[in-house]
Amino acid sequence: MGAGPPPFLPRGDLMDLCDNINFTNKTVFSDLMNVFGWRLVDDFRCYKNLAVIRADFYPLGHIIGVSDKAYIICDGEMSVVYRGRTFSDFEELLELYGEDAYETFPDWEIRIEKQWAIKKNSDNEWVAAFTNLAEMPYRKQVKC
Repeated sequence: MGAGPPPFLPRGDLMDLCDNINFTNKTVFSDLMNVFGWRLVDDFRCYKNLAVIRADFYPLGHIIGVSDKAYIICDGEMSVVYRGRTFSDFEELLELYGEDAYETFPDWEIRIEKQWAIKKNSDNEWVAAFTNLAEMPYRKQVKC
């Protein structure tokens, strides 16, 4: 009898969502932000006890991480097609499908995706951007 997945991974249907790029365990998310030199802002979204980390799931201007010199903010535009309809904001999907809107993600045809932008505290100068955790730079890499 096998031991099963490691305890930080969800079991069952959540395993499909928990790709560690768009959704991940809340503790893992916090730990990753710390490893990369950022402090996670407590105001991040959760779905079925997973941290929601894809920028497209957040409103424009939402801050997800900070340091003494910079912050990580949701930036850009979104355009996805789901079931033949174009959506420019995740809130539209939430209005139609409620919390189950997160489950629609695997079936999106992504045309334009939002990003996480790193900006300096002092003058809001753009420093870098990334679309998922696999692309997130170390804070020291971007000198923030």
